[in-house]
Order: sequence, then structure tokens, then C-alpha cells
Amino acid sequence: MTLSNFVRLLISIYVLLLFSNCERKPIISQIGDSEGLIRDTIIYNIDSFTYQSPPNIGTFPNLYFGSDSGYNSRFTLINIANYSSDLTVTFPGLTDSLIESIDSLFFIITSKDTVMPEVAETYHFNYFQSIESDSLFNEASSNYLNLEDSSQIFTMFNEPLVSVAIMSIDDTVATHPFVKFDLTESRNDIINSFADTAGGVKNRSFVIWKEESTTGISSFFSRNATSFRPRLQVHYQKNIGTDSTGAVILDTLIKSFYPDNDLSIIYPPALISADTTLISVGRAKGLQSILQFDVDSNTFPVESVIRSAKLTLYPDTSNSDLGGYVIGLYSILDSQAVEDPDGDPYLIQIDLPDPAVGANAVELDLKIFVGAVTLKQFENYGLKIISTSANDPFEIARFDSDTSSINDFRPRLRVIYVTP
Repeated sequence: MTLSNFVRLLISIYVLLLFSNCERKPIISQIGDSEGLIRDTIIYNIDSFTYQSPPNIGTFPNLYFGSDSGYNSRFTLINIANYSSDLTVTFPGLTDSLIESIDSLFFIITSKDTVMPEVAETYHFNYFQSIESDSLFNEASSNYLNLEDSSQIFTMFNEPLVSVAIMSIDDTVATHPFVKFDLTESRNDIINSFADTAGGVKNRSFVIWKEESTTGISSFFSRNATSFRPRLQVHYQKNIGTDSTGAVILDTLIKSFYPDNDLSIIYPPALISADTTLISVGRAKGLQSILQFDVDSNTFPVESVIRSAKLTLYPDTSNSDLGGYVIGLYSILDSQAVEDPDGDPYLIQIDLPDPAVGANAVELDLKIFVGAVTLKQFENYGLKIISTSANDPFEIARFDSDTSSINDFRPRLRVIYVTP
């Protein structure tokens, strides 16, 4: 073998070794990482349906009164805390021997508006002293259906304890009208009932309602607001000792008691075609939607790792602007069907991140959900989406469903995962 042939042989061997090494790693490293191959798949055929559950807006910053566009907020329930806003006085403390007198008692709710309504509006107030319960309602679950059995609420609508019209503010610093119920005539009965714990915690619930009107729905600050919260205001005199002559010294005090629960009861309008043909959510109308798709523990190769899972929804053209609208996303606990049309049969198992709706689409982050299903931590019975307390409860968000005539606007789930 000549020297030149030997050199050619060495070069050939080097080239073969170089290409051999390139076959093992570079292709994989360009589309994945050192631990596996990254795959990208899109799942279509996202089934959906919308149903109506009794509305509950107990966590919202507003209370509502009135009727508009088929919505009827008939009344509001308020349960008063047992301690004052500064945590210095309880209702039993107001019956102490050092309390010389309860001079006056008021309940105040403040309007969200900054101007007086053009039409006079009368509000009514009741306290159900005879009911021996800590509350007439549950802020998280009470609604117009499960309160129908509380006959005390409805039979006493014709017997209000106090009725007043909305009043202009008398404080030049504030900017909101308010409704101020003067309960002074019943002050001792109310305070003594609140303080009586002989048979357990007594009912501290009020109900407020407005006459039927066509002036629309009025909004007031709720206990969840950052200011102007509803309050029971107690004016009283307390014995704080005696002076050098032995005369009793009285201190005139005002204490406010805020609600620990409040809830406006909403009667919703009936469903329309757009509610059910699209993916719809809206708190005051009770609209919630179910999304279902074929993903289980066998969908991806064994030991796959979910890197990303995004479910994309496209707002329907009927939505003028959904910028900033926030969707609540939950997984469904089991496979039960809608057997009770008056309730919400879908229990919640996992709280997933709440996404905000953008101008063109909303992406629901399902990485936790798809990963748990892949690892057989639970079954995939679908997802429930709702409107959260961050939104106007009367605003409805609608999205195109899988039946959309435009393929590009149909829901889709994109999953990026790594296989061993």
C-alpha cells in the first residue's frame, strides 16, 4: 500500500466515525433534550355543553336591587358579625351594666352611584327575631331556589320593620348616596336578641328589598368592597367612672358592626339559543359550561412527561369586548349526569389557574390536569368553566364551540410532551 492510499484510508475511517456519532445525538438535541424526544400534538373534537345553575354572587363586591333585562334581584340578605369593626365591643358587651343607654341604632348601605337616582326608590328592612338560627342563609350556596322554603322571608315582605327612601349624603367628603334605616325604635329588642346566647348563637340576619321597578338594577357596596361597606351603627353611652364629686362620667360612643356574610338573591332570565349553542359563562344568569375531550392514561406513550397543555377558546363575535374577563377552571369529580336541573351536579376536584381572556382568544393552562390524568392520578371526566368574581356578574362571555362553521375558531388542545 502506497503512502497516498494509506492516507485516503485514514480519511475515510474518520469520516465514517464522524457521521456515526452525528446519527446518535444531533437530531434529537435539536428537537428535544438529552432525556427524550419532544413531541407536539393537537387534539380537536372538544365536546361542550352549557347549563344553567342557580346564580350565586356572594363573593362579589356589590349588592344588587331591582330588575333589568329579565334579571330580578328581589332581595339581599345580610348577617352581622358579633364584634365591632375595631374589635373592641361585642353584642353581649352592649348589655353590660356599664352601658348606660343605647341611644340610637341605624343600618346603612351605600350606593355605588355618585348621583341620586332620577326616580324615587323605596327600600324595606326586616329582622326575623323569632328565628333561632345563626343565619338565614349561606353566602356561598344560598340561591333563589333553596330559599323558597324559608317562608319567614317571604311572608314578612308585607310587614317591613322600617321603610325608607334612598338619601343624599350629608358628608361633603363622601360622594355616594346611601340608604339609612333608623332602627332606634327597635334598638333594645335587636341588641338584646343579638346578645342572647342562652340557646346558642342567635340569628343576626337582616333582609332588605326594593319595590318592583323599571328603573334597572341598583348597585350597593357589599362587605367584600374595600370601602363603604354595609354597617350596623350603634350610638350609646358608657359609664367610665366618677369625678371628684362622685358624679358618674358618661362617654358617648359610636360603634360600627360590619357583615360577616351578605348576598343578593338573583332570579335569572330563561336560557336562549346562544347560551346553549355556544360555550357560555355568566354568573348572574347561572351559566356554566362543561368541556370534554379524549385524553386518558393511554393517550401518550408510557413514562411521557407533559411539558405544556393549552386549551384554546375563541370568543364569539357576539362579544363586543372581553379584555380582562377572568374564567374559573375546574376539573369534574365524577361522571354523574345532569339529573337535578335545579342544582349544580358537577363537583370540583382541582382548581386550575384562572386565565384572563385576551382580545382574540383565551388559553386554558391544562398542564396540571393532563399530567395528572396521564399519571393515572384521577380519571378525565371533563372540565367546568365559570365566570369569577373579577367580572361583572351580568356580563356573559360566549365562545365558539366544536360546531362552529369556521374550523379555525373551534376549540383545540395542544399538548407538548417528552417521550423517553
